[in-house]
Amino acid sequence: MRPTVRACVVALLAAVALAAGGCGRRYPKVQGRVLLGGRPLRAGPGESAQVIFLSTGTEHRSTPANCNGEDGTFTVAGVDGRGVPPGKYRVAVACYDADERDRFNGAFGPNKSPLYCEVTDAKEQHVVIDLDKKTVTAE
Repeated sequence: MRPTVRACVVALLAAVALAAGGCGRRYPKVQGRVLLGGRPLRAGPGESAQVIFLSTGTEHRSTPANCNGEDGTFTVAGVDGRGVPPGKYRVAVACYDADERDRFNGAFGPNKSPLYCEVTDAKEQHVVIDLDKKTVTAE
């Protein structure tokens, strides 16, 4: 192989390796708790609670997480457990019964939720979602 061809092949392989390395990037997992009436959101018998982070950016990604029905805690692990990419997210919260009726009647649904959160590139991110105050604050 001639030196210039060899240099081109090496450069191409290096570029491919760098691009592939970016595909494995990890982001922070967002952990938090949901409050209702100043107390942790508790799912009633037959209910299940869910928190969904919906990107407001051009990528339109959504990242759901089940909410612990006992203490209102959740962890948004992101796609394939790789975390949540930095950006602004609308935060949807629902608590469904066995007939899939939302306790909040869609007030915090994907299209109506007044809740927003800015995910940073910090190693960890902890938030409190207060449904009465309609706020998401860093902890």
